[in-house]
Amino acid sequence: MNLIAISIVTYNPDINTIRNTVKLCNHFGLHVYVFDNASNNFSKLEEMISKFSNVHLTKEKENKGIAYALNSNFSLAKADGYRWLITLDQDSIISEEFLNKYLTVIEKMNNEPCITIICPKIIDKNINEVIFGGDGKYEEITDAEKLITSGSCIRVSGWQKVGGFYNKLFIDFVDTDFQEKILLANLRIIRCNEIILLHSVGKACNIKIGPWVIHCSNHNGFRRYYMVRNRLYFYRKYRSYCEYCKTYCRLLMGTIKICIFETEKLDKVKAFLKGWKDYKKLIS
Repeated sequence: MNLIAISIVTYNPDINTIRNTVKLCNHFGLHVYVFDNASNNFSKLEEMISKFSNVHLTKEKENKGIAYALNSNFSLAKADGYRWLITLDQDSIISEEFLNKYLTVIEKMNNEPCITIICPKIIDKNINEVIFGGDGKYEEITDAEKLITSGSCIRVSGWQKVGGFYNKLFIDFVDTDFQEKILLANLRIIRCNEIILLHSVGKACNIKIGPWVIHCSNHNGFRRYYMVRNRLYFYRKYRSYCEYCKTYCRLLMGTIKICIFETEKLDKVKAFLKGWKDYKKLIS
């Protein structure tokens, strides 16, 4: 039985980080699906991966986005008979302990078909703070915004049941939309706080002004566009109009904060306006 495999999506990745991840997975006998979104350094990535027999590399001629790449890796895993796929970002840092604990937890939960996503505690390595996770060993997740795809282990049959990831989202809120569909299908999401993943959220930093701490994610204009567009889409589709309005106000206040504390202000303001204009195109 093929139980677990690994998914990595790359776009101009750090080759050493990918090498370390692939090497560790090879040590554990885990198959790795790498989907590359037209990286400028693809030849170096391909050369490195050719030295490992446990990797399937998919190359695209253009950037298809995170959702498309994840769906491709899940389709391959399904065809190869895998039941679970651990989804990693290209900058995810994993350890032997991370994989050992996942293997133990998945063996335990594999026979509980309603459990569809197992996710770790997430620590933002830029600011060394826990952004998702608690103190107990396990916790039931009922809010789709309380986890991310990076580091999560997803049951392949659950991915298929809800129709996979929404390709048009491209990047940002791809995971939240998918997780909302999982919850709406009465499937379960469990966090194991003993599994820990170091993750980067943009180029986050905290700015102290007297007794206040201002958090800045420092995403560029490209990412800001998708963050605004897709968040508005999500709240318009799945939440009440009141919650949508609150989200719009929060995004507007966030843009004001960007104008005060971050760089590339004009690009990010334009991204906000374009995202606000375009989100309705995603509503079918």
